[in-house]
Amino acid sequence: GGMGKTTFTQHIYQEVKSSFDVMIWICVSLNFDANRLAQEILRQIPEVNGEKKNAIEEELIEERLKHKRFLLVLDDVWTYEEDEWKKLLAPFRKGESKRLIWLLSRLESQR
Repeated sequence: GGMGKTTFTQHIYQEVKSSFDVMIWICVSLNFDANRLAQEILRQIPEVNGEKKNAIEEELIEERLKHKRFLLVLDDVWTYEEDEWKKLLAPFRKGESKRLIWLLSRLESQR
């Protein structure tokens, strides 16, 4: 922390807004909970016509982002729980959309 990663990324985020259909910024923090984060992500993605109201978060995220250019910033990441990350990022791996996922981490690099 304290290296200005978030401030730098916020500046870039504002600069590239016009290049994406959907912009999502999530503060992950110490408590990594894939379900909570999926709900937060979903709140930042506009609804689409005819979406299934009773679908799970993963399906709704996938449906809302289909064919869209999006940027997802995951800020203040403290932990790496592989299964939780796979669960959270699963809907972003599908579809043909142009996507960019930017992760700001406090984890030390694994060299």
